[in-house]
Amino acid sequence: MPEHAIATARLRLAPVRPAELGELHALLADEQVRRYLCDGRDLGAPRISEMIETSIARFEAQGLGMWAARLAGETRISGLVGYAEFAEPGVLEIMYAMFERCWGQGLATEMTRAVMDRGYTRGLEEIHASTDAPNEASVRVLEGLGFVEVRRAPADPPDTLWEQVYFVHRPRGRVRSPGRAARQIGSG
Repeated sequence: MPEHAIATARLRLAPVRPAELGELHALLADEQVRRYLCDGRDLGAPRISEMIETSIARFEAQGLGMWAARLAGETRISGLVGYAEFAEPGVLEIMYAMFERCWGQGLATEMTRAVMDRGYTRGLEEIHASTDAPNEASVRVLEGLGFVEVRRAPADPPDTLWEQVYFVHRPRGRVRSPGRAARQIGSG
C-alpha cells in the first residue's frame, strides 16, 4: 500500500494528488456539499489546487493531510477527508465531504474514524472539528464519533453564513499534556 494510504472495510483512502483536481473540484462545487462546507461558494480550481499542495507539504512534514476516498474496487472519488486549517490559523480540524450518492451509508463516519486513528498514531492528543449549526447530518457524524461540543460562534457574513459549532475529541484514558494538541501541530 502506498505511503499514508489507509484501507477501511469499504473504503480506500489515499493522499490527494494534483491529478485529482477535477474530481475534487466537482465534489466541493456540488451544491449540496458546498452549502455548508463552503458557505455556498464554489472555491474554484486555484483554491483547491492550493489545498492539494498544502496537503502534500503537510504529509511530508507531519504524515497528516487530506485523503481522497474511494469505495473499494472503484476508481472515482467518493469523498474527501483529512486535516486542514479552517476557523483559526494553526488549528488543524478534521473535515469530510462525500458525494451525495454516498450519503446515508455510514461512509463519512467510517473514513473520519480512520483518519482520526491516524491522527492519534501521529501524535495528536485531541482532534478539533467544526460545522454549521444547521448541518444536522454532520453534527450526528461528529457526535457519533465521540466529539463533544465546546462552543458556538455566531455567523459572520460573508465569511460564514451559519452559526458555527466547534467540537473536540479526546480519546478515553488519555491524559492531556500541554504542547501536543492539534492546535500546535501546524507550527512544528
